[in-house]
Amino acid sequence: MRAISTLLLCLVILLPNLVIAQESPRKTTSLNGEWQFHRDGSKEIKTVTLPTHWETHEGLKFDGIGWYEKTIELPELPVGRRLLLHFDGVATHATVYWNDVKLGEHLGAWTPFRFDVTQYLHASGGRQPPDKAGEGAKDKESVKAPQGADAPRSQKHVIRVRLDE
Repeated sequence: MRAISTLLLCLVILLPNLVIAQESPRKTTSLNGEWQFHRDGSKEIKTVTLPTHWETHEGLKFDGIGWYEKTIELPELPVGRRLLLHFDGVATHATVYWNDVKLGEHLGAWTPFRFDVTQYLHASGGRQPPDKAGEGAKDKESVKAPQGADAPRSQKHVIRVRLDE
């Protein structure tokens, strides 16, 4: 009898999650692969393959600030859907930008975090990273996405991550 009660309790807990998953399947696109990297203040840009740690491409003696950048092209997002930029883990202190809009910061070695970038899908920005966190970045509230026919069907977006070890 106790086993049946436990089974019913498990079904009551799990069933809503299964239904939600069937009604709105989540599509995931990996951003692993080639990214551009440069040390803060340096003009030298190199292509690196992520995931990795920067000791792999900068050596064990590098301790400072580095910038990772990737340009992506996204198809039109269906109405009612959201786009989340998810990181499985980033070393120490990360500041994340989307088209020069500062999304936020994360402090915590190798713990997952994410930002909802839906409202910024049609916002474009410059391609040069700011020299210091926050400089050159637009306020989140200042970005307005084009509406209706003005909204592009596909657009390139630049993701920048500033790491401070």
